[in-house]
Amino acid sequence: MIRQLRNNSLWIIGICLSYWVQGQSFHHKAAVATVDKAGFYAIPVTSDLSSYTKKDFSDLRIIDDKFNPVPYLLKTKLPLLKPGYFKPFKILSNILTDSGKTVLILENIDAEKINEISLRIKNTEVSRSFDISGSDDKIHWFSIVENMSLGSRYITDKDSYIENIGFPLSGYRYFRIIIYNGKNDPLNIIAAGRYLSADSIPALPLIDNPTLKYTRKDSSDHASYINVFNPRAFHIDHISLLVKGPKFFRRHADVFLGQQAIGNFIIATDSVFHFSLPVFNDSVFLIKIYNDDNPPLDIAGLSTAQGDEKIIAYLEPGKKYQMEMTNATATVPHYDLEDFKDSIPVNIPELKFSDIEPIVDETVVKDKSIFTQVWIWPVMVTVLLVLVLFTARLTKEVGKKP
Repeated sequence: MIRQLRNNSLWIIGICLSYWVQGQSFHHKAAVATVDKAGFYAIPVTSDLSSYTKKDFSDLRIIDDKFNPVPYLLKTKLPLLKPGYFKPFKILSNILTDSGKTVLILENIDAEKINEISLRIKNTEVSRSFDISGSDDKIHWFSIVENMSLGSRYITDKDSYIENIGFPLSGYRYFRIIIYNGKNDPLNIIAAGRYLSADSIPALPLIDNPTLKYTRKDSSDHASYINVFNPRAFHIDHISLLVKGPKFFRRHADVFLGQQAIGNFIIATDSVFHFSLPVFNDSVFLIKIYNDDNPPLDIAGLSTAQGDEKIIAYLEPGKKYQMEMTNATATVPHYDLEDFKDSIPVNIPELKFSDIEPIVDETVVKDKSIFTQVWIWPVMVTVLLVLVLFTARLTKEVGKKP
């Protein structure tokens, strides 16, 4: 008798849990275009698609028309080191000064005229500003470029990436790169050099996010606060700031998510300033510009962008596929395809996808059973409590019997 009551209780609990779990699913979907032949295909990540996923895409899945999961890889166009085309520079100095600056001195031993330097950097989610100057004797240095940014890059299949720095054609014997770390730890730069082929390292492509709104407040604490409002929570890892005056300026700026600073930079002199950040997808963030005793800057424009990424999957003809996204509890999937990424061709066709729409829980809409009725839940809870109390009472009575 006791065993039967216990089983009935567990049965009711199981129904409640299974019904609750049904609601813990993905909330949006988009149909993927059909394919004519089997093979690998790329689905570009648009700004619209990114606004429905976490910043690491852990809540994105692909399924076929039989609801089977389809493995995929996320691929960026971040350049990888190609040793056969890479000519290293000798690193004469790579030190961190007391003021928090990294001073990197490279030797261009043949004094070749170059217009780019490629740095190999360990994966990072932080950004830094830097200057480059040149010298022929390591005593007298001459400015080449200032207030550029690097960092906030990473790839999933290597622990380092290549950052390509472009600048005006220069034939100095030595190049000095000064990276401003502030009070933070430095970036881990493990190699420097240049590519022998001009097209070996393409420029990093970006996907522009839709137009945003922002407000500016100049405060009595000698700072300007720019509150940025995106229409949706797009992925962001690049910000462009157009400053039109005064004529000469050099200011520090921080980017905040809530109370947390995620980037610090230097902006200067009548130009569009670009800087990169760790990927985030908050629709509201803050830029704080430190004016000191100077007049506030004239901000003429602000925009955001995200790195170009693609979803790579092996698809077959005669099947229908769809992407599902938006799930707060989802974690990063692990697929066997990760071990076969070397089999994926460099150039693969791209597929479009339909407009993203909400997933309607048809079991709730169409199911007319008693479990869809509002009144059934209080009844089930009451029955469960009665069963538990009755079981406890019966157990005591059995224990009293000689």
